[in-house]
Amino acid sequence: MLIEPITGAHDIAPALATINHQCPKTLVLCLQNYDQTNILHKIFRRFSEDAKRTVTSMILAYGKLNATLDLTSFSNLTDFIMCFNELDDSNSLELRLPKNVQHLYLPHNKLTTVPLLTDEAQLKTLDMHDNLLTQLPDVASCRCLQTLEVLRMHKNRLKQLPTIATLTHLKILDAGKNFIDKEAASEKLTTLNNLHWVRIGWEHKRDSISNAIE
Repeated sequence: MLIEPITGAHDIAPALATINHQCPKTLVLCLQNYDQTNILHKIFRRFSEDAKRTVTSMILAYGKLNATLDLTSFSNLTDFIMCFNELDDSNSLELRLPKNVQHLYLPHNKLTTVPLLTDEAQLKTLDMHDNLLTQLPDVASCRCLQTLEVLRMHKNRLKQLPTIATLTHLKILDAGKNFIDKEAASEKLTTLNNLHWVRIGWEHKRDSISNAIE
């Protein structure tokens, strides 16, 4: 794992030199108090092709982001994490993910809905806990979500679950610490035969579906 703090323009050149030399599999960029979108695009353009191919996990933290973030040049990226950023929906955040991304983590931000996602990715994990979610998109229309096995959205402001009957691979659903009616939610889970762990409402139970939604 390579951790590169970037607090100003003077950090970019040495960080790139280290990244292109080491070609780490896991890369952590801490862009404190920086507009991540502009600076990240500049950094990504100067990655060597070997460095881009080698990175399988990337973490972006403690910065700012808006508009579109294009990660498609990282062809072997499987895990992408953006946490403790000033992410919100004011600029229609869009994430362009490479097709190999399977796990997307966007916790500890200020998002009120799921960002626009490209359909190329086939996600297995979507984690958006500790945001300001008030609604979720029509899951059936999001091709990249149809392969989800883990969906975590606890500690938000959701009042209802979307129709998730198409998520036939879903195994874990965490919607705790929201304002969701458990009885209404339970009706949307009856067809999910692979689901074996669920939390709805404010309980902290970690039990079977029947116990967690009763």
